[in-house]
Amino acid sequence: MGVNTPAWSVVIAGLDRPDSPYSVAEYKNMVGRAGRLGFTPKGKSFLVAASAAEEHWLWNTYVLGQPEALVSRFSDQEPLSLVCRVLATAAAAKTDGLSGQELVDFIQSTFAAHQGGNKLDSTTVFQAVERLFEARLVERIEDRYRLTDLGKVAGELGIYVESVVRIARALAGLPGDQMPDRVLLAAAQVSQELDEVLFPIHSKSVKERQRWQGAVQLQHLPASVMRELRAADDRTFTARCKRLSAVLMWLDGVELNRMEASLLQHQREENAAGPIRATAERTRDLLGVVGRIGGLVSGDQTEPRADLNELNGRLELGIPSDVMWLASSLKRGLERGDYLNLRRAGLSDIDALEGADDAALARAVQSKSKVRSIRGAIVEIRSRKPLSGDDLPMPTPAE
Repeated sequence: MGVNTPAWSVVIAGLDRPDSPYSVAEYKNMVGRAGRLGFTPKGKSFLVAASAAEEHWLWNTYVLGQPEALVSRFSDQEPLSLVCRVLATAAAAKTDGLSGQELVDFIQSTFAAHQGGNKLDSTTVFQAVERLFEARLVERIEDRYRLTDLGKVAGELGIYVESVVRIARALAGLPGDQMPDRVLLAAAQVSQELDEVLFPIHSKSVKERQRWQGAVQLQHLPASVMRELRAADDRTFTARCKRLSAVLMWLDGVELNRMEASLLQHQREENAAGPIRATAERTRDLLGVVGRIGGLVSGDQTEPRADLNELNGRLELGIPSDVMWLASSLKRGLERGDYLNLRRAGLSDIDALEGADDAALARAVQSKSKVRSIRGAIVEIRSRKPLSGDDLPMPTPAE
């Protein structure tokens, strides 16, 4: 942690972030702030150590240490993402796009290209541009390329470009009313991000494949979504089906132990609680992007039918829609098990909760403080007033 005193000195009281220590390069950058050109020709820095041993370690590690080699983060991106990021930068600069040669010249002039050598040659760049053009992420205006609205999703957000291509293929042409919750959840599973979530699969079991592929068939998903789910090897297809089934059970309020028993029927020694939560959380991360892509590729230019805000909350908590009214107020004030216990006890609507005595509520949530929270939530929800015509930005005519 750097603390600036007068402009010619720096006192460093600690070199640890919450998750990792500062690098040598970051330390050198901080001490370099001692002294300012035009104010003083010299500066001083002080590194505070709590013991002689720590002093020895800090001196040898940071003061005498050599800064780490510079590595371009640009070079970490695969060609599709790289081209999208460059075109997004050009769009932000209010240009009318880049020609193919300008795109190649820009990429090859970067530090990433210097480090990567032939990895970013013109052939690779043009192949990436052509694939993006075919996927409708890039459009060509005369001799210049620029991102389409769909391409901007890939260029401006942190999602893999390959994921945008897959999700767009899955949802392309569907009217908004044919994109309910389960369709958007299924489309999220074809993404590269979800494919990277490890989920227990018995790859040699024919019954495992039949069980989960059959379960997804019963969801009656649009043909384009099923086609994209299948657009992989058999193991990946089964994993996608299994993750989608897990998310649907999570949202239906199936108890975690019953979910694990079902998902691990052919792998008794495995654990599924972590993968279930990881899949729900990663799906939640992508939900907004999936909805945005769905609106862009919709056959009737309407937004998906799904309520993304409600679905986002349900994915976070793992609860059915009929108790979201309470979760909208209490959120994590109650645990998933509490919401499900209230539901099983027939206390999932506001009238039933309000009419229940404290003993009945305590049996469901096992906590007096949670009972008080529920009572407070009911009062708060009851006090909410619907927006009247006079409160709207443009009032409606009086009747």
